[in-house]
Amino acid sequence: MQTIKHRQDAGGLVQATWGFVLSIMVIVGICGTIYKLLSPSGWIATLMGRGFSGGVAAIGLMIAFGVVGWVARSWTSTRQQSGMADFAVYVFAAAGLLYSFQLWSKGAF
Repeated sequence: MQTIKHRQDAGGLVQATWGFVLSIMVIVGICGTIYKLLSPSGWIATLMGRGFSGGVAAIGLMIAFGVVGWVARSWTSTRQQSGMADFAVYVFAAAGLLYSFQLWSKGAF
């Protein structure tokens, strides 16, 4: 009887540890992406360096995609929205893993 209880506790500990690690990787992924966007040598600065009109067009395109994504939420079911949210979490977790590796290997993003 005690063995089963310990096995359940170990499973809960593994799930809690995985959830904590995933949360940290998502936070690192979001923060790293924001840094990559806004840093002086980041993605937006690179877009603006190619010419003001090209940078504004690229930023406008990103805003348009964001608006379409926001409006399209009403066109999809809750199940599809949940799947996309899970996908976004794992994408940011993968980005956080990549940024952590870059920070560890190069000392910078």
